[in-house]
Amino acid sequence: MCNLETWVKAQLDVLLPALAECSDEARIAQLCGDVMQALRSRGLGSMLSFKRPVRELRNAVKELPGAQYEVALRYLDLSEQEKIAIAQPSEAKRDERLTNQSMIRRPDELVARMRELLTSDEWYEVAAGLSLATGRRLAEVLRFAVFREKSLYSVLFGGQRKSKQADVEYEIPTLAPAREIVAAWQRLRLLRNFDDTASDQLSSSFGEPVKTAVIVNFGRFIEATEGHAALYTHMLRAVYPRLCIRYFLPSHVNEVAFTSEILGHVVNRDGELVPNVSASLYYMSYKVLGEDGVVDGREGMWLGLPGVEILEKFQIEKKERKSMDAAIEGGRTKIGLDRAVKVDFDDAQKEMGAATANEAMQRLLAEHKVYQQLLSLVGGADELVALYAILVETAEIKLADESVIDALRAAVSDKRRFRANYAQRSVSLAERDYTSMSMDELNKQRTPEASQEKWRRAVNDLIAWNDKATMSELRFYINAAVVKQAVGGRGTEIKKYLETRQEEIDTLNQLYKLKPSINYGRNNVRERLYPDLVVEPDEEE
Repeated sequence: MCNLETWVKAQLDVLLPALAECSDEARIAQLCGDVMQALRSRGLGSMLSFKRPVRELRNAVKELPGAQYEVALRYLDLSEQEKIAIAQPSEAKRDERLTNQSMIRRPDELVARMRELLTSDEWYEVAAGLSLATGRRLAEVLRFAVFREKSLYSVLFGGQRKSKQADVEYEIPTLAPAREIVAAWQRLRLLRNFDDTASDQLSSSFGEPVKTAVIVNFGRFIEATEGHAALYTHMLRAVYPRLCIRYFLPSHVNEVAFTSEILGHVVNRDGELVPNVSASLYYMSYKVLGEDGVVDGREGMWLGLPGVEILEKFQIEKKERKSMDAAIEGGRTKIGLDRAVKVDFDDAQKEMGAATANEAMQRLLAEHKVYQQLLSLVGGADELVALYAILVETAEIKLADESVIDALRAAVSDKRRFRANYAQRSVSLAERDYTSMSMDELNKQRTPEASQEKWRRAVNDLIAWNDKATMSELRFYINAAVVKQAVGGRGTEIKKYLETRQEEIDTLNQLYKLKPSINYGRNNVRERLYPDLVVEPDEEE
């Protein structure tokens, strides 16, 4: 039996001329049906094996005139059941992910880094940020997605691939404020044009720089899934639902149903769209690991914050009840409450330990005044959400015998002391801008700040050199020795500086599978990076 590529070509050599001469729909249906039946008869095994030949057949008939092309497309296609089978991940791979969960560490730091990427001037960093913030496929992020603000932390998304619902919008939660998502999406379209690339070539054409941005920026927070040596962009589609469960899952909603909804996993069964649970389980491969090494299973953490709403799909319909007229009895007022609100109020009263509803209401009103004061102080609901994230981060880094407030006070005290000391420094030192100095000028400075700037540039230039190198042998393993060889300095101090970027450097060394031995016997790093740089002898030590 000939290989599949040769078989497709042979089929097209017969099919295209026949279709070009045919205007009868029944005949076109028969010709295309015969080809599809012949394909099924080849016994390809997995349904996934049908994807490429069907795509090539459908692309080839684009050469036909409009009428024949439209009819041929209808019949050169798989059945709905076959498409569903193709869309289903293998049970073995799904089970492997469910029983070998990967971990997300320091999720709040991860989200903060993601938000920084959304404002980047590099298109691939914006694409990496949007991929995590929205959980959309790379092709959707680059070209097909349309985002419209729905609420503070949700957007209406349209343009889904791998779905007959491409023209249908639905609400998805976002890991950054919706206005930041829409702004980043609009800027991405301005930074780079993706419309001239074939839809099935978007990932192969633009995927590599986005993948590198994902590894560099998110690699220290996200483990690669079982069976993969490194993180890649599509893994973010599995990280996204876990973080959304952590921040936005309502207590009355099952996490699998929530994941199916936000990833758009639905199938058409007998004319009705129903959740595709099997597809969703494939993406439930992550958990959040706390700083104490224990899985952190908290859910819906942001739902109580100002302006953060439950997705409309999952909002509980408040049951109608008979209106209660306000009446005065013994100086007390009966207030008409919906049943769902009354249940929430009773739960809040129990949590407070309030003996009466009146006491609970008094506390709620007092707390509301404090909330309004905070809102006024920080400048709005968005900033209050940001303040909460800072408090969470403070709780993670505080000392064991220190409260969150004490840790914040210490930070404020340190900041005040730093500013006071900074103001006392000489004007000449304050006016020095090391970042604008040339490397030769930096060599003439004898301050720790100048050395730090040299080492920072050396690391960045080594990263750029490794990225551009066409062969592994030309790359350098980034460590204190190679930085010293490049720009000079004390090895112990260089090592301390590198420790501040250790995770980034380790990730980049691993990206190209570099080991210290690749530097042995090579004394040309300064010649490669800075051929005109002269380092004085005492700077070498």
